[in-house]
Amino acid sequence: MIERQRRGRQGRKFLIELFAIVAALWWPLAVNATIRVGNSEIQIVYEMQHTFQFNGSPANALEWVQWRNELRVEYAYEDLVENNKFFGQLEIPFIRTADFLLIYRGRFDPVYTLRDKYRHLYSKDQRDHFMFPENEIREINLDTDFGQVFGHKLSMRLGRQQIVWGESALFRSIDIVNPLRIDQSGFVGEAFEDFRTPLWAVKFLYDIGNVGTLFSHIGIEAFYTPRWRPGTNHLILEGAWDLQYRDPNLYSEPNANGNRTNRLGNDKPYGRVRHPWSLFRVGPNAHKEAPDYACNNIRCSPEVAGDRTSFVYNIDGSRHQIRGTKWENSMVGTRILGKAFGNFDFTLNYLFKRAEGAAYVEWDSAFDPNALGPGGSGTGALQPDFPIFLAPGAGGSLAQEQAFFDRCMKQNKPAFLVGADVYGYNTDANPNNDRSGTFCLKTGHFYPWTNVFGFTTTYNDFDYTGAVFRLEQSWSTNEGRNFSVRNNPKLIKQNGEFQDENGNPCPNQVTGQTCPGRRAFAKKDKTGTAVWRSMIGFDLRRTWGFLPGTFGNDQWILTGQHFMTYQNNNRPSALNAFTNAPYDEMKRWENLLTLSGSGFFAKGKLEPLWAYAYSVDGKQHLFLLQAFWHGLYWDNLDLLAGIALYAGSQMRPDASFLNNYADRDTFWIRLQYFLL
Repeated sequence: MIERQRRGRQGRKFLIELFAIVAALWWPLAVNATIRVGNSEIQIVYEMQHTFQFNGSPANALEWVQWRNELRVEYAYEDLVENNKFFGQLEIPFIRTADFLLIYRGRFDPVYTLRDKYRHLYSKDQRDHFMFPENEIREINLDTDFGQVFGHKLSMRLGRQQIVWGESALFRSIDIVNPLRIDQSGFVGEAFEDFRTPLWAVKFLYDIGNVGTLFSHIGIEAFYTPRWRPGTNHLILEGAWDLQYRDPNLYSEPNANGNRTNRLGNDKPYGRVRHPWSLFRVGPNAHKEAPDYACNNIRCSPEVAGDRTSFVYNIDGSRHQIRGTKWENSMVGTRILGKAFGNFDFTLNYLFKRAEGAAYVEWDSAFDPNALGPGGSGTGALQPDFPIFLAPGAGGSLAQEQAFFDRCMKQNKPAFLVGADVYGYNTDANPNNDRSGTFCLKTGHFYPWTNVFGFTTTYNDFDYTGAVFRLEQSWSTNEGRNFSVRNNPKLIKQNGEFQDENGNPCPNQVTGQTCPGRRAFAKKDKTGTAVWRSMIGFDLRRTWGFLPGTFGNDQWILTGQHFMTYQNNNRPSALNAFTNAPYDEMKRWENLLTLSGSGFFAKGKLEPLWAYAYSVDGKQHLFLLQAFWHGLYWDNLDLLAGIALYAGSQMRPDASFLNNYADRDTFWIRLQYFLL
């Protein structure tokens, strides 16, 4: 462990020194964007991006949230093997040709050490983690051509790579092999290729060619990886992912009554203190975030002292971060691709993989499955030996509070503290939101196996409209969901009592709305649903003569898309499975519309982009404006600037996740300099 930490520090030191050298070379050099020597080609790019967030108007709490410095090195060697000879010397059987590609990317963001806000919120280890999010070989591939195998060409790519399938933009239906990494940006403003996470995999392409007179360019592609990863591996979610509230370093020492405060401030009703790239948080607002409380009564008001008990998610680390190379992390996929009837390009796709994570609850770690309530189901009884500690405010002692804190936060075990709160509600200036205690319960995430069947096609209608029409369909057989109604306040108020997942009344109110039944004990709240996803879109090239200057002379590319999802069980949506937010509505259908325009102007130097997205169910609007200027002052210096405006409400969640950015409008400016 000591050696590993030493290497980590050396790696960060090397990265800082590397950026210092880049800074010294910042002034433009008389070089081309790419250097080629023999069969080798190398490109070195330095990028610097500043990002700001605000709410509605830049004058409204404008925050500087990012100063990202990126160094990217791309090295390619062509004809590593040529005519079955390695470097033209050593005979290599079966491999006709082979090329090599390596991409390194390092990122350094000093904003986390420069701003007082982040120095106060996060520990040194956390700041280092956010300051150096990447320092690694991002992609390394060997592309091989085996020549003719059984009469057709066979090729292979081996290494850490991106496998991109599908025809959608900003929507992932079949393009789900590589997880997205959004711990350094939001969902918009970055190209997918820049925040997909490459995976170690082997991929084969068997080029069959023509089949009859109707089909041409037919190929069969297949891949396998033992290193499947979920999108949540690098997700920042305050209280649950990457910044778990069970981290003992986040808490103050207890006061005389045994109450503590949380440095991340989940007790604050307005969450702007959070990490800029945290998707959401565990907090007091159950409309948009995973609740940090359990109800003590049906009213469950956040402004009536004693109505709520604080809740800490003891997340199971073994299934929280997916690591390693092993069979249980396997993913396999295959597709048939080709052209039909001249103008149709198509693919038939199949994937066998794990779905993204959903939550589960270890009810039997706290509750007694034998203490059933009326109707033979539902229990509100804790296990007879369940550890209950009393804070000084409940007739106990600080020693008991410390014992609870150690068990809950350090040992990750369930426990109940009566009479004190760890989150800060009992220590703030508002006595009306005081909590009656703190409850720790073991929870985790599961990743069910799913079969994904997909189909895509594009039709080039050059003769009539000049447009390219796109279609993408997929069916995922099993994606994780939660089934219990215990967290649905609407049903609780409608029925006038706490009930278990089968509608049986809870036997007592000691544990509030938590009332697991037999099924909850057996399944741990796990269930699943099949999901159908659909995309219909078009791309149209047009010249708009009414626009001034170069904008009216050069072509625009207009793109429109309609995305639709349907789940066959009326379960909580994917957002609910992910957040456990109780006010999330149960929906079978969800729709998203997008429209965008882009082009190349001023002899290709100016590349503007505008886009609009509308989530029909959540009534969320997204406006995006972006411009890329190539050759700013010097040929090897580019400028990118953009702004994303989220015109919607945080209180209307849906699977688009746009509500989570409703108070985080974002502006960024990026300089990209080609050193070599």
